[in-house]
Amino acid sequence: MNTKYTVQLQKKASKQLESLSRRSIYLRLRKAIDALAENPRPSGCKKMETKKEQYRIRIGEFRIIYDIDDSVRIVDIIKLGDRKEVYRD
Repeated sequence: MNTKYTVQLQKKASKQLESLSRRSIYLRLRKAIDALAENPRPSGCKKMETKKEQYRIRIGEFRIIYDIDDSVRIVDIIKLGDRKEVYRD
């Protein structure tokens, strides 16, 4: 039985990831995103108070905001970025 989730990046999140200036930050975020396929609710993840099924994980000063759909085993990365800016709409 395959228990992995499919991880998708929304267009906005993909652009945010690709626009990171430091490769080391890119690699840390990419590793965290890839790990969500194995465990979409890792230690330290927080359920967002404002959105029903959104979660966030912290990677240093950066945050990854995502939805989890357990029925179809999909993790949908909505946005990512510096903690000072990621919560702004």
